[in-house]
Amino acid sequence: MGPAGVLRDVGVENSSVGGSLRDSGILAGLNQDVIAYAHSSDTASVPTQDGTGFGGLVGRNEGTIEHS
Repeated sequence: MGPAGVLRDVGVENSSVGGSLRDSGILAGLNQDVIAYAHSSDTASVPTQDGTGFGGLVGRNEGTIEHS
């Protein structure tokens, strides 16, 4: 999600994310702005990630995550 984006009031269920060569997350690989009131109840797993970001909501956060 780029520097001018907002992701609000969203939930993701029944999905999964694995590793990649870049940042990996169920909602976003990279967040550079605002994620608010978001949730995920899925599977995020990777055997090795080799220095890139990985997470259940976002792989790498450079913005704001609130009430999530």
